[in-house]
Amino acid sequence: ALRMEGRTLVPIDIFSECARRFESDAECQLALGTAYEARVFSSVPYAGAFGWQPSTAPVPNNARAGLQAKNAYERALRLVPELDEAHLRFGRFLQRRGEAKRAEQELTWVLEHSTTAHYRVLAHLFLGRMAENRERFRDAAAHYRAALQEQPTCQAARLARSHALLRAGQHREAMETARSTLHAPD
Repeated sequence: ALRMEGRTLVPIDIFSECARRFESDAECQLALGTAYEARVFSSVPYAGAFGWQPSTAPVPNNARAGLQAKNAYERALRLVPELDEAHLRFGRFLQRRGEAKRAEQELTWVLEHSTTAHYRVLAHLFLGRMAENRERFRDAAAHYRAALQEQPTCQAARLARSHALLRAGQHREAMETARSTLHAPD
């Protein structure tokens, strides 16, 4: 554990200090947003997730941590509007919070502008999930197919595509896709 002035620090302590000292550094703001997002959506006790002890500072509730994550992501994007990882993470954060329209804008930005294949794959996976949530299974399957075109070995995209095709009533194609997952190289 990292200690400072007699107390144990958690990631938010570290990234908050980084963001305060280097307020014009988009990467620091991105890291802070990610730390707050982890607090909002963690399904395990926060300190235990990384083996750190909790800090002495009061833990903000999820609503406050969510606002701080959103603000940090927005600051990162104001500082460097072309920071594709910030668009991806912010889009996923918004998706998880149920802000579908804004999430779709951020994730679509990644598809249109990012040169990083891994980010585009993730954007397609997230957009596919959003389409499934709206029961637009053919659209979801198209996103998963696009993810596979970017990264043919992506098993998550294969399984998700199979599920979306099954939900769309395309049983034979769903089974073929699922079968190809079992025989696909790692």
